[in-house]
Amino acid sequence: MLSERCARSAPGEVDTRHRAPLAVAVRRLLLDRSNLATLYLYGVGVRKDALAAVRWYQFSAQKGDPIGQCDLASLYFVGKEVSKDYGEAARWFRVGAEQGLPAAENDLAFMYYNGQGVIQDYAEGLKWMLLAADHGYAQAQTNLGYIYEQGKGVSMDYVTAYMWYSLASEKDPRAAVRIKSLSRLMSANQRFEAKNRASAWLSSHRG
Repeated sequence: MLSERCARSAPGEVDTRHRAPLAVAVRRLLLDRSNLATLYLYGVGVRKDALAAVRWYQFSAQKGDPIGQCDLASLYFVGKEVSKDYGEAARWFRVGAEQGLPAAENDLAFMYYNGQGVIQDYAEGLKWMLLAADHGYAQAQTNLGYIYEQGKGVSMDYVTAYMWYSLASEKDPRAAVRIKSLSRLMSANQRFEAKNRASAWLSSHRG
């Protein structure tokens, strides 16, 4: 599943605490412009203006803002206010993903799994999905659970699937639903192992 609007992952995806003051100021300015694009796109507090929204997304993306890059890619993916173009979507998702934005990592993985804008490649998709999940992105964790539950490009593994669903379940309602159905197919020992793995993952990612 593709991410919801990329900017929703903004608070945690780029750590500015250790950057020079000027770099922080530039980063915040770019983020403001990405948010401004969204206001124009949906007409929130300003007159709805699709062309202005696209221009601000493009400006933000071209100046290196990963959220702007991811949001611009999303427009190309769905064909909203621009012509649908999976190649452009994949290109901008990649640029955002290479800067470590979890939503972009997730969405680039999605495109590799489905062969949209790129040559279908489960191994490459798994690589990016794991990165997003490892960054704590719940939607990617749910997607990984589904990948392992269904054996899509990997060996079917209910324990690993349950682990990822468990990690995602507090933030992604889809994961809680999947856990219930998957539990019926697993033994008590398998569920116990999966929960232990999830606890170990959380312990290793604290702080």
